[in-house]
Amino acid sequence: MKTAYDLIVVGAGPAGSAAAMRAAQAGLDVLLVEKRQEIGVPVRCGEATDIETTVRFMELDQRWIANHVESYAIFNGAGDFVSVPPSGDTIILDRKVFDEALAAQAVRAGAEVRVNTAAVDLIRAGDAIVGVRLQSFGKSFNVRARLVVAADGVESLVARWAGLKTVPAMNDFFVGAQYTLAGLEGRIDPTRCEYHVGQETIAPGGYVWVFPKSDEKA
Repeated sequence: MKTAYDLIVVGAGPAGSAAAMRAAQAGLDVLLVEKRQEIGVPVRCGEATDIETTVRFMELDQRWIANHVESYAIFNGAGDFVSVPPSGDTIILDRKVFDEALAAQAVRAGAEVRVNTAAVDLIRAGDAIVGVRLQSFGKSFNVRARLVVAADGVESLVARWAGLKTVPAMNDFFVGAQYTLAGLEGRIDPTRCEYHVGQETIAPGGYVWVFPKSDEKA
């Protein structure tokens, strides 16, 4: 790893990898760092998206497309539902594979990617941010950059260190639980995403979603 780059991107999720890829394609010297050992985990996403958005960043690849969806169904507490067609071609991602593929595309564009590397502070020169203090395998070191991208999540520490407000109000938080279940053949419709509202015994005040990843997994 060098000691200076044009751009440092903190966080190798879709936003960070896409930013690193575009910057590298534009000729910048880019470092993309991810604090976790693996890119793409843990999955914090229902994994449904539309093809039109995805192809803005990369060509379609069946490796990270788990399923194609033809409709959305919204159920009430009595089991009645309305079916709504998607606004575009909807797919269910294999999100881990997708994130890895997007980071790999950033590498092919010329970006350097480092995992197990966390941002622990920003480097300042007066009022200017001139780099990031990184930590990897217990060792801390400074890397300078002309630009820093904070792609480390909705509660970005990097943005907070820069003086931006990134802590949502408590009433903006929602509690959720996500599970991937298998052995569901014949019990789910693999062609539709489902939303269940009014399920007070399961999700009081909220909703339950079922996004099919295959004919037997959701």
